[in-house]
Amino acid sequence: MTRRVLAAERSTVSDFWDDFATHHWGRRPVVLRPPFPVSLGTMDEVFAGCLEAGRRIEKPRRVQRVRAFVGLDELHDVPQLLPRASDRDMDGYVQRMCQAHADGGFGLMIMQFQSSHEAIWRRTTGFLAELERRLGIQPGGAALDLFTMNQHRGFTGVHKDSQDVFTCVVSGRKRMLLWPFERLADRPPVKPTDRLRSARLGQICDDELRAEAIVLDAEPGDIMYWPCDYWHISEVIGGPVTTLGLGVIRTGDMVGFLQAATASLHRELTTPPAPVPDVAQVGLDGTLAWLRRTIDAAVADPRVETRMEDKFMHWLTSHGFDEVPALAPSASLADDDWIAGCGSRLFVWRQRGGQLVISSHGKPLELPAHPALVDLCARIGEAATIRVGAFLDDATGSAPPADRDAVRVKLRGLLGLLARARAVAAVAAPDETSLDQRSRAA
Repeated sequence: MTRRVLAAERSTVSDFWDDFATHHWGRRPVVLRPPFPVSLGTMDEVFAGCLEAGRRIEKPRRVQRVRAFVGLDELHDVPQLLPRASDRDMDGYVQRMCQAHADGGFGLMIMQFQSSHEAIWRRTTGFLAELERRLGIQPGGAALDLFTMNQHRGFTGVHKDSQDVFTCVVSGRKRMLLWPFERLADRPPVKPTDRLRSARLGQICDDELRAEAIVLDAEPGDIMYWPCDYWHISEVIGGPVTTLGLGVIRTGDMVGFLQAATASLHRELTTPPAPVPDVAQVGLDGTLAWLRRTIDAAVADPRVETRMEDKFMHWLTSHGFDEVPALAPSASLADDDWIAGCGSRLFVWRQRGGQLVISSHGKPLELPAHPALVDLCARIGEAATIRVGAFLDDATGSAPPADRDAVRVKLRGLLGLLARARAVAAVAAPDETSLDQRSRAA
């Protein structure tokens, strides 16, 4: 066994990312010790996120994002293994679960966890933005999963993912056993194409296989990293452990955007562009020719381009996550408040006729293309800092005096909507020095 593959510690965030991009990304498993105190989330944030996930699971028609285990048996009655407000905190929840399932242990997995807590969302998107900037690539998607367990061996068994994985230890100690793809490539039903795909082999970790494993031992604050072509299984060392696992797909699937765009358009088409042929009469060639004409007609529909653009905008500003947080609570913006734009990675926009089509943090918006809002969108993309009153003064200066108050009220409301979508956020007023520097630069 290869024990605790630990990267060299770096004293600054810049050095940490430079070292990771140069020596570790896409190469082999390693334990990283970042020079920042909170990787993705704290125990208090995790507990709040779990309570939010519990509220969501009760909503009808919602995609199931929670898996719960006692021993290696998956439960259908998931809510009984979720944290409750009466647990008071994550430690209280873990204590309750350990007492209730002392024999076989318990395991909880909540998928798409980034959508459950604001601070975790912001740290996760910041982590991904830094990763993308340092590596110079555009990853193809992401997923953040919460794992809490006291089982000795992971309930998912030996498996591999389609993503490179960063596992942040929030509480407890965790061990990962890993093997290169080739070590298990001859196991049924593994195929050569599974190198970059998800695959599961179950509970096959016998003594012989374990003796060959690369072993990562991690403590709170550590980040374990392994590329997607490594098989792995987790172990708990000495007690319950809570981790946040961030999966990053290396390349975008552009065909997927086309599929999503055409699929949504197809749902609106009640009949195909030409009658469905009788295969017995036209034969295979005639049927295939009809299919080609049908596909050509669907792709030529001008709405496909718009749908692809919308889909790509939303995917881009969500960092490829399937789920994003709900809109932030409403808050009033006073003239003396300062706001800052979130930047181009989390905010993109297009003008279509008289409308501004916007995606912010994965949330779609449509606003009227008022000239002041067009200018504001550009400044949000530049992460500019703006005083609310100054923006409203400039925006209403050319309006007829009788209309200025009404326009001001409307624009303030639209600013509030942008704030709910996290396109802008309240910030402290800049100091006089920075204001002087900005005015000279302008």
